[in-house]
Amino acid sequence: MRSRVHILRASFLVAAVLVACGGTSGETVPSGEEPAAGATVDGGSGTGSAEDGGASGSDGGGTSGGDAATDAGGSGDDGGDGGPPVVATCSDGVQNQNETDVDCGGACATKCKALASCAGDGDCAAPAVCVTGICALATAKNGVKDNGETDIDCGGPNAPPCVVTKACVDDADCADKNCLFGICQAPTNGDGLKNGTETDVDCGGNAAPKCIAGKSCKVAVDCLDGVCDAVRKICTSRCTDKIKNGAETGVDCGGPSCKKCDAGQTCLSGNDCASKVCNNGTCAAASCNDGVRNQDETDVDCGGALCGKCATDKRCLVAGDCTSATCIGATCKLASCKNGVKDGTETDVDCGGASCARCETGKACTASSDCALGRCNGGTCQGASSCGGGGNGKNTCGQGGNGDCCETIPVEGGTIGNGTASEWTVAPYRLDKYEITVGRMRAFLQAKGWNLRGNPPAAGAGAHASIPGSGWQSGWNDRLPVSQANVLARVGPNPNFGCFGGPDASTWTNASSVNDQKAANCFDWYTLFSFCEWDGGYLPTEREWQWAAQGGTEARTFAFGSAPGVPKVTDFLPACGNPGDPACADPNSYVGAAYTSTGGALGFAGQKVDAAYPAFLQPPGQYVVHGFCAFQGERACFSFNGPNASGANAPNASHVAPPGSKLDIGRWGHADMTGNLIEWVLDNSVNVDPQTSRQKTRPACVGTNCANLDYVDYRVDNLDPQGNVILGDRSFPGNPAFWRNFRYDGANGTGPNDLNAQYHQDGGRVMRGGSWELHAAAVSSRYANYPVWRAYYASGARCARPW
Repeated sequence: MRSRVHILRASFLVAAVLVACGGTSGETVPSGEEPAAGATVDGGSGTGSAEDGGASGSDGGGTSGGDAATDAGGSGDDGGDGGPPVVATCSDGVQNQNETDVDCGGACATKCKALASCAGDGDCAAPAVCVTGICALATAKNGVKDNGETDIDCGGPNAPPCVVTKACVDDADCADKNCLFGICQAPTNGDGLKNGTETDVDCGGNAAPKCIAGKSCKVAVDCLDGVCDAVRKICTSRCTDKIKNGAETGVDCGGPSCKKCDAGQTCLSGNDCASKVCNNGTCAAASCNDGVRNQDETDVDCGGALCGKCATDKRCLVAGDCTSATCIGATCKLASCKNGVKDGTETDVDCGGASCARCETGKACTASSDCALGRCNGGTCQGASSCGGGGNGKNTCGQGGNGDCCETIPVEGGTIGNGTASEWTVAPYRLDKYEITVGRMRAFLQAKGWNLRGNPPAAGAGAHASIPGSGWQSGWNDRLPVSQANVLARVGPNPNFGCFGGPDASTWTNASSVNDQKAANCFDWYTLFSFCEWDGGYLPTEREWQWAAQGGTEARTFAFGSAPGVPKVTDFLPACGNPGDPACADPNSYVGAAYTSTGGALGFAGQKVDAAYPAFLQPPGQYVVHGFCAFQGERACFSFNGPNASGANAPNASHVAPPGSKLDIGRWGHADMTGNLIEWVLDNSVNVDPQTSRQKTRPACVGTNCANLDYVDYRVDNLDPQGNVILGDRSFPGNPAFWRNFRYDGANGTGPNDLNAQYHQDGGRVMRGGSWELHAAAVSSRYANYPVWRAYYASGARCARPW
């Protein structure tokens, strides 16, 4: 029985090999049957495994028959020794190991040919695939997703397109050319594809709308106008046959295919009309009030060349389309001085015109009022008149000695003391960065031929734009110098009637010199007013000066920003001789000390050295920081020991610095608001008490853009505004003429209005800030009783300008 089983297994294996390989040497005959010619008789040695090879049995094989090549047979009644074991390979002509057919598939490198057995596509040689266990050639009808198909027997390059709901990669995989999200979709009339029964994209056929002229068709019913060119298979129009037909609403116009109808033609809707307006079945003419965007309008009934300008947020193409003259991103916007666009009345981007700040030098302008420095020439803003051409005192300012001495700085306005009785406000304005230099003053006087009296400002010129009556008064003309000699007599070192302070106290030199770089001192209020007017500005109001000096609402104690009560020595000095700075050029530099008040008398008798400050150096021959702390509690003043420490004896006005040389820079960049010269402003703060004939100081003005302007008219019998005779200032008993004016013209004054040897009172003007001498450095320091005629070696000015 065992031999029979063995023979049957061997026969089946041989038969399988023959089927796979075509069988060429006959067929196997089971044991016990008559073999055909050329057949192999199953008997003798077996093919069992090594474990049962060599076992005895009545059939001559192993006891278990053996089922592997290594089963060499064994001893027994039917056979003898089978020889050594045989190793299975992929070329032994037998299906063994994990082959899916004889010597192919499974672990063998050889793939099985068509019709061979397989377990998967990897067992079959291309292009065959494994179909139900047999290697078969790929087809589009084998029920298998193969050969590049996107779904079973459809899609891809080798199979027909797929129907709806089948998988796809792109439109070409689908019968309806509509692959969406990897699935073939049913055709629709709005899918943007020519599919279904459509003759063109989304038109024609039995389900889609009719096609307009120019679209593909098969028959006339595919076309909106019912005409399908039989040769070209294209819908044609009847829009030129001079007959109202097809879908036309008028003769050869209207409908979806023909041109828009002109006014007077029939219509069904505004879409049929060129004007987009259909009234009661008739196209109306376009207008600027028809509620429709037509003609060349950029928005409904506005914009373009024919209609009015568009309001904010309407569509536009250019600024001219908008009432605001501002078109940004195709939309009308409100004009702004900070939008980076030249709009509104601006003459350049965000500057000039009626609303914005004035333009800097080099920007476009149409008038001088468009320019920060008040000079428009050839449509371009020019630099200030006083700095034209450059040179000493014109481009020598600042800590590097190479800055524009006419630089002006915009200052945002604001309010102090909100809600209080002392509230005051300044509107935005400009204030020059530097004090007026000798070089700039020289340019002014030369431009006027040294005769300011003969070329005075026009009446009302140099006014603050928001303060009526603040401009020049013609009655002041005879206060101006008439010649170069007259100028020198006023500001030069004349001990009788020149600049107050002694010989060499003035920075002025009759001929141009290195002193042109220094701040100009010794000029009276009238001359400084005239200068600022000529230079395109005006003398700042007291409140404008104070706002810039205190840093606006920061309310600084010192312009340079030190903590209240603790100014730094280095804020007053040039960058030399201090830690981290180069050594000063002169080894015999001044040794200075800080002083604070003891509450005693004015001058050194009431001072003591402030131990909070160490001694510090100051180079001689240039300028010093020198002052008394005249008010109790201030710690802001410095005094110097050594030769020429006093300005009255300082050679070549060494006490006055070129503007911007020191380090005391304000919040907005203004230099020397304290520490160089005290500065004249527009306001008048001196009046005479009619009861005592003594001057009195008025409080600073309150309100918006305010200034005190009740100037004394010396021509009217030398009376004050109340009609009282002014006898001279008696603020300091024993010295009734202390603030009386010196005679300015001297021997050169010959006109009927020239001052004679008598003293006259023109009233006073305010000076602000702290100088190198006698004046505290705190920005609150205010000097309210300086007469306008007095030339003083510690005074100067800077100009303000409109915003």
